[in-house]
Amino acid sequence: MEDQPLRSVDVSVVIPAYQAGDTIGRALDSVLNQAAKPGEIIVVDDGSSDRTVGIVEEYISASLTIVVRMIRQENLGAGAARNRGLAAAIHPLVAFLDADDEWLPDKLARSIDVLAGENADFVAHDFLRLEGDAQAYISCARHFSRRPDPFVDYFLRGYIGTSTVVARRQTLLDSGGFDPTLRSGQDYELWLSVIGAPDTRHHVFAEALTKYHVTSNSITSQVGLRHEAAVRILYRHLPALKGNTRWPRGIGMLRAVIVCVQAAQAHRGVGNYAAAIAAILRIPIHVISIIRYRMDRPFRRPDFISRDEAEE
Repeated sequence: MEDQPLRSVDVSVVIPAYQAGDTIGRALDSVLNQAAKPGEIIVVDDGSSDRTVGIVEEYISASLTIVVRMIRQENLGAGAARNRGLAAAIHPLVAFLDADDEWLPDKLARSIDVLAGENADFVAHDFLRLEGDAQAYISCARHFSRRPDPFVDYFLRGYIGTSTVVARRQTLLDSGGFDPTLRSGQDYELWLSVIGAPDTRHHVFAEALTKYHVTSNSITSQVGLRHEAAVRILYRHLPALKGNTRWPRGIGMLRAVIVCVQAAQAHRGVGNYAAAIAAILRIPIHVISIIRYRMDRPFRRPDFISRDEAEE
């Protein structure tokens, strides 16, 4: 059987990394082993003090078929790191991979095929969630397919994994990039902005092509940051529900319940029962706040990537 010709795609892969010495090699190898090779890999080191930089430098100096670049910055958070990579990307498509996650070999090839077949600006897919020895299949496509307009389900559940996304770079720039003032949920917030734009075409397909590793350093493990950011995002995008559902305040209340219950469950999981009770007690406060919320004043989202950065 003859070897298949090498396939390359015009994709910049952006990997934000902070204290990722134990996992960055695995992430980079998963990109290098793609059936469809990206045009470049951009690692944005977010102020690491461990082995992260040295390991990436070894990949940069190796004779690889894919260009590996590294940008270093002080510790500003994952949102700022992704923005640096997005601004520096030279290809029309951008894919994101967190430094503690990994891709299966067909991830890029299938994503590019679906993006072209659906004439989309933004695609994502299902993923595998690994925590210790446990593995779970996370179905994102079923939420996407639930309604003709999937914005409401995404507002409620935030089901898109960042390491599953491939998007047109210009679409993300037009939406302003990631909000670096959010220490959690920057990806969820940007995807809401992208999906909520009336002229954006997106698709989520039912193939698990990413392995998401839950670690003690994962932002998803930080309950307080997650809860605070989720509440900010809820109110920021609440007015956008008006054009997507007949019951925007009801959907907003349901999201508030979900956010508080998730926080309570996470607090209870680590034995912090007082914080769990406090999270549940916030539900009526949010309900009253949403009833009184001025829905006629939509949030004007600033650009978090300057025009100069994007054109560099």
